[in-house]
Amino acid sequence: MKKILLMITGILPAFASFSQDKDCRRYHNGTFTNVNEETGITTLIERNADLQTETTDGGKTKAVFNLKWINDCSFTLRPTRATLSKHPDWPKDAVFTIEITETGEDGYKQVSGSSFADTKITNEIKKMK
Repeated sequence: MKKILLMITGILPAFASFSQDKDCRRYHNGTFTNVNEETGITTLIERNADLQTETTDGGKTKAVFNLKWINDCSFTLRPTRATLSKHPDWPKDAVFTIEITETGEDGYKQVSGSSFADTKITNEIKKMK
């Protein structure tokens, strides 16, 4: 019994920062950051109404997307013409689909995919303001 209690007290704090009871609406607008765990590159994400702008490399790289909410916790991003011109490897009808899977006090976890690749990426997004 003591081992089980120790296990539970060790596991619960790890889950305390993210909730299964999602309130995704608070992440519909705002400024966020995402740190790529493999490269260490930070992306600044600005999301307002129907537009999302992503800036990396300290402002050197900028991508703009048309944003459409599917439901409270899922949305799609379609690159603008200017963004597509910077990414010739993306198809002209590229669509990125993002699902918020968990929410917390200062951010959320998401799973993202695209219309042109089978890969799904899970990462954590932090809200700045």
